[in-house]
Amino acid sequence: TSHADLKTPSDRRSLLRAFLSRGCPAMLLGVHLCGTLSLRAVDLFNDSPSFFFLGLKPCCLPPAFFAQRGDVFGSANGHCFAAKAVAVAGKWQRGKWVGGASRQELQRKFAVWVDNLSRCVECDVEGGGGEGGE
Repeated sequence: TSHADLKTPSDRRSLLRAFLSRGCPAMLLGVHLCGTLSLRAVDLFNDSPSFFFLGLKPCCLPPAFFAQRGDVFGSANGHCFAAKAVAVAGKWQRGKWVGGASRQELQRKFAVWVDNLSRCVECDVEGGGGEGGE
């Protein structure tokens, strides 16, 4: 196991070098990935043909400032989606949601978030992941 800052490109490259440089099969498990960290995990999976499995458990939705800037999220496979479709104002504080989004809106946006994350994943039909898969 290893801990790395997926927001930092150099940490992602180091992770790939350290664990995947020999081309051995590997699994990527991302748990409790807040905001755009889920997208970085998908990028890491897509960037390495050694990964054959991606287990992703997103946590928080991206914060509202991405939508306010008009950002568009996407991956190298060409799938893109507007940040406003998934970003929300608010945060968890001491086990309670504090913010403008209702529980219904959070559930709807989380479903859209998960759907779009799955569309960003490059997957080989024969079970492998990473580069080159369709």
